[in-house]
Amino acid sequence: MAVRTLILDDQAVLRGNLRMRFSREGCEVAEAENAFQGWEVFLKFKPHLVTLDIIMPDVEGFTALELLRRIHKTSDETDVIVISSNVVNREEFLKEGAIGFIAKPFETFGGLMDKLRPLIEVLDSRMDTSGQKELQKA
Repeated sequence: MAVRTLILDDQAVLRGNLRMRFSREGCEVAEAENAFQGWEVFLKFKPHLVTLDIIMPDVEGFTALELLRRIHKTSDETDVIVISSNVVNREEFLKEGAIGFIAKPFETFGGLMDKLRPLIEVLDSRMDTSGQKELQKA
């Protein structure tokens, strides 16, 4: 089973680059360009990992911080990594449950994936372990 990853960013070029890189890592990928759309995709896709830009157009006051709060109220199996140029609110997002914060601009997409790869591997092994437990129950 592939790690399901939701890329939430209003920049189409960044989403496309991340999609390509996550796909190369064996992830199943979905995208959204604002918090409202991200919530809809989250509910349908049920990702294991969300990359969240915190500077996106809000839709009727629905912000990235509110999305993070909703994700953590809904799922304890989804990890959120904030990738943003706004480092001022870093601590607030970490306090609300983000497991990491990566500042933009990053030097290269390869360098970004070097930071994210260990997490993907942990999520992948976690899924393998839970899959084996399910088989043992049957």
